[in-house]
Amino acid sequence: MKVGDYYRTKYGINKLREGVCVLDDIIKSSPNIIDLIEVGDYVNGEKVTSIQDNWLGFGNYDYYRQEYEIKSIVTKEQFESMEYKVGD
Repeated sequence: MKVGDYYRTKYGINKLREGVCVLDDIIKSSPNIIDLIEVGDYVNGEKVTSIQDNWLGFGNYDYYRQEYEIKSIVTKEQFESMEYKVGD
């Protein structure tokens, strides 16, 4: 890993800047943020339902997501940690 790479932890996706990161927490890393997206994550507010090569599936339609098109990502782990279940 080098400065500028992205990495995924159970807490979300971050970019490695100068400084320290806890290597034990890193699930995977890549210079391309799109490589870290998993089914169940939310990209630009839409739930990712499938991934094949560089195609991200969102519900009833699939389309390629270029790196520059990604404005926000909420990982499934982040979403679950913020979730409130009615009746609990």
